[in-house]
Parts: sequence; structure tokens; C-alpha cells
Amino acid sequence: MEIFEDKNHKIIHGDAIKALNEIADNSIDLIFADPPYNIGKIFNGHVEKWDSDEAYLNWCYQWIDLCIKKLKPNGSFYVMTSTQFMPYFDIYIRAKLNIMARCTNLSCSVLKIKTTIHLIQMIFWLRQKLGQKES
Repeated sequence: MEIFEDKNHKIIHGDAIKALNEIADNSIDLIFADPPYNIGKIFNGHVEKWDSDEAYLNWCYQWIDLCIKKLKPNGSFYVMTSTQFMPYFDIYIRAKLNIMARCTNLSCSVLKIKTTIHLIQMIFWLRQKLGQKES
């Protein structure tokens, strides 16, 4: 895990589950999560593909729940996801947080199989539900 910080800010680069477990609850002002999309892209020699969509979603729900726990009552949480997982994220998250906005970004990618795909990346802007956490 790498930590980049100054007196007012901290960026943590590492395994999400491990890093989040080391952070105090209700202590983060802003979380921006851009997880792997489970579409088989290669990053640093690692193919980011889970054994099943269910395994991927279970992993996502685990770090999403930890992020919610770590977020300050007035904090913001931005989550990126791909087209195919957007409905799952949306349903899971909206039961826990207010979705303030859903933004899209169209991108094209070339996969290992040399196919061009068009992928709409969804970005959720999330806030705590009123009365959910104490200040």
C-alpha cells in the first residue's frame, strides 16, 4: 500500500479492502472509487477478471459497504462502473445512500482479443441519507 499525503489530504493506493479496514469510521470527506470493471483488461500484467459476475459483485459490495462506513456524514462518494454492472451498483447503493447524480462517459477500448467495444462508464455521486449517521 502506498500513501501520498500532505497536511490536509491523503491518497491511498492499494488493496481497497485492506486499506479501508485501516481507516477510522466516519473520517473521510471524499471517496472516488474507480474499481476494475471485470471485463478482462490487463493492468500491470494482471487480468482483471473474476471467476463469475457474482464473485465480482460480492467483492464490490464489500468495498462499497466499507466506503459508506468510512464516509463522514456530510461526505461525498463518487463511484465509477461499467454499463453491464451499473444496474447492480444502482440498486445496491440507492438502498444505502442518496444518489445525487448519475453521469455517463462514453469510451472505446481495445481488449486482448483485439475487439473494439463501446462502453458507457457510469459515475454515481452519492451522499448520506438524512438522519442515517450522527454528525
